[in-house]
Amino acid sequence: MKQLMFHDDQQFWFETLRNLGLAVYGGSDVGEVVATASRVTSGDHDGWHDAWLSTAERLEAEARSSRPISARDGLLRASTYYRAAEFFLHGNSDDPRIDHAYERGVACFRDAIAHLPGVTPVEIPYEGTVLHGYFASHCSASVSAATSPLAPRPMNGAWPLSSPSMVSSTPSRP
Repeated sequence: MKQLMFHDDQQFWFETLRNLGLAVYGGSDVGEVVATASRVTSGDHDGWHDAWLSTAERLEAEARSSRPISARDGLLRASTYYRAAEFFLHGNSDDPRIDHAYERGVACFRDAIAHLPGVTPVEIPYEGTVLHGYFASHCSASVSAATSPLAPRPMNGAWPLSSPSMVSSTPSRP
C-alpha cells in the first residue's frame, strides 16, 4: 500500500496504519486518526505523544459525559489513542508520560467494557501476579455481538458448545 502520510517515516506510517485498521472493530475512527496524525511531524516522538494524548483526552471527556453506548464507543477509541500516545516513548522507560497514558488507556478500556452486557471482569492468578480479563457468557454474548466490536463472534454461524470465551485480558503492571 502506498504511504498516504509520513512518506519519509515508515514507523510513523505503520503506527498510523495500525490505528486506522482498528476502525473496523470500533477501536478507532478514520477521521480521528487522520486528523491526529496530520498534526504530527515525521520523527517527532514528543509531537506524536502530544497529538495522540490530546485526542485521547478530548475523546475521553466527551465519552464520560455521554449516554452509555456513546460512552462505550468513545472510551474504547480513547483507550486506543492513549496506547498510541505512549508508543514511541519507550526509549526512555523512566518517562512518566508512559505510565500516565497506559493507566488512562486501561481505565478507558475497563470503563468501556463495563457498558457491554454479559461481560464480567475476572482476575486470573498467574505466577505471583493477576491477569485481568473479561468473561462473556454465551447467552449474553450473542446479544453483545450485535453491539460490541469486542464480543466474540460465532464460528460458522454457531456458538461453540464449550466453555464461555475470554474477550480480552490485560496484565497487571509490575
